[in-house]
Amino acid sequence: MSSKIKRMLCSLLIVAGSTLFADISAPLPKVGNRAAWKTVESHPAWKSILKLAEEQRVKKLEDPFPYYLDFRKNGDRKSYESRLNVIQGFGPLAVAYCVTRDKKWLTPIEKRIQMLIDLPTWVLPSHYVPVNCHTGKTDVIDIEAASIAAELSLLLNILGEDLDKNLAERLKQDLVRRIVIPWEELMDGNHYMYDWMERKDNWNAVCIGGCARAFLMLDIAPERKERLLKYAMQKLENYMIGFGTDSYCSEGISYWYYGFGHFLQLTECIQRYNGKNLLDIFPKAKSAAAFPEKILIAPGCYPAYADTHANVRNPYYLELRDVLLGKRKGFSTQYNLKKNKTLSKILSILFVPVDEKPLDEINPEKNTVFSQAQVYVARGSADCRMGVSFKGGNNREFHNHNDVGSYVIAIDDVPVVLDPGTEVYTARTFGDRRYESRLIGSYGHSVPRIDGQEQTHLSGQPPVGFVGANIAPAKATAAKILKQTSSEKGLSVTMDYKAAYNYIPGISKLERCFDFERTNKGRFIVADTAEFDREMSFEGAVITEGTVEELGNQKYLIKYKGKSVVLEVFSSVPIKYSVDMILEKTSGNRVFRRMTFKTVKNCRSIKMEFRYSPVK
Repeated sequence: MSSKIKRMLCSLLIVAGSTLFADISAPLPKVGNRAAWKTVESHPAWKSILKLAEEQRVKKLEDPFPYYLDFRKNGDRKSYESRLNVIQGFGPLAVAYCVTRDKKWLTPIEKRIQMLIDLPTWVLPSHYVPVNCHTGKTDVIDIEAASIAAELSLLLNILGEDLDKNLAERLKQDLVRRIVIPWEELMDGNHYMYDWMERKDNWNAVCIGGCARAFLMLDIAPERKERLLKYAMQKLENYMIGFGTDSYCSEGISYWYYGFGHFLQLTECIQRYNGKNLLDIFPKAKSAAAFPEKILIAPGCYPAYADTHANVRNPYYLELRDVLLGKRKGFSTQYNLKKNKTLSKILSILFVPVDEKPLDEINPEKNTVFSQAQVYVARGSADCRMGVSFKGGNNREFHNHNDVGSYVIAIDDVPVVLDPGTEVYTARTFGDRRYESRLIGSYGHSVPRIDGQEQTHLSGQPPVGFVGANIAPAKATAAKILKQTSSEKGLSVTMDYKAAYNYIPGISKLERCFDFERTNKGRFIVADTAEFDREMSFEGAVITEGTVEELGNQKYLIKYKGKSVVLEVFSSVPIKYSVDMILEKTSGNRVFRRMTFKTVKNCRSIKMEFRYSPVK
């Protein structure tokens, strides 16, 4: 059956008022298609959507623009962004109106449109600061501008015929001015190249994805759309390059959800537009799509490498991925509408069949090796409740943390020894002082300090800046894998990681060996061997969010969320133990403990070993 006939049949099913929409290739219905919209009243999500719509209807709206410069004044991102997010909350309102055509839902939608149009820029205050976007005299596009454009274009496409005519026309012209014309000028050689078009990270997918979705939804000439879409696809290839040869997402699992999530939303939009599937078109896309399962230690438990937040799991994106891959017919009721209340996500959920098949998030592989990224995962088994992940890599990764040699230990699905992830973003996070953060710098990772110094992201310079002339290429701080063994019984890797401390003179040897065994309920050993040309201090570290109980003889019980692990520390020279609380600002106000094991005297060589075993 041709894709054209298939799409026609999908449309006929919608018009006929089928309660189960044929598949994700069907075009989304406009407000005038009453038969289609009335079926939504029988959807399991309808009552929740109405409740959210009522919350949005009575929500107080505040102009965010007076707070735009707060970021420059004190690094505060929240004052502006929180108010902007409220204005963008029109997803449930739009669905409630399309189903009922009750004017009480339309008025707050139009008010939000007007407020967004009146903003001089849709660019966030923390982005492109030197350009002075707040003046409204630029045509800069960032991830926020692209996302707003995508949602407004969809809103205009779905219920534009019922909007105030003048407002609808003004919105269309605003979208063309802010998004379409800059792209066309760029393609014609009359505009500078946006940096995110060449980037290999989430910015590429989010900006291109948002803009391309806007192109497809806007009422502009077909040949104009096709030209824009073709160029967007060319530039989107850069995003796929960022996954490397092993399809590892060095930005971390949070930014896989964000960046690849927008890629998936664009994939859905294109499939509804012309029946093509980007997961088939881009050679690396299906491998990149599997990253959450590849990096998974245990169901629901990821290592929080890079700028990753706690509780990042989002079933919506995983189910959308599986719908697009043909692994499921539609969405289950696992989705969280409060977390996924943009118009595009709600429509995505509504206009495919309900499919309660459980998400298949279990990785049957015992070990996963990302060879290029030097990231490893060793999972537990029926007889082993322990799972681990550890990494080499380098300190010039996307959303980098200085974390060469970091590791995570999970008992069942709880990370008892962990990588803490990221801090709450401020001006410092992406500025010259980034590595002052005790979560982003190596202090917040289970790696040593040598001669009192942390790891660096630079070449031959102390780690005191984020930008500057001495920024290192990746290889300047990269670990070298010396030995690697992977089997059913376990996983063992030895790496040389002295390059991460390249500015400290006199380190002749610094190796870390990770040795994980599934036998005897599980065992994990992390051993450092160091040799120096002069006497230095050496300070091993273990990071946990749990409590620590001293058991004597350098033996410790670490407990977190009802799970426990015993740690035994061995050292070739005398050491002293202490605990430091890491109090950086985090989402959920999380507090981390840094267990420190420091040499009593400076030394010229040391072997320090951390042996972990689960509490039986």
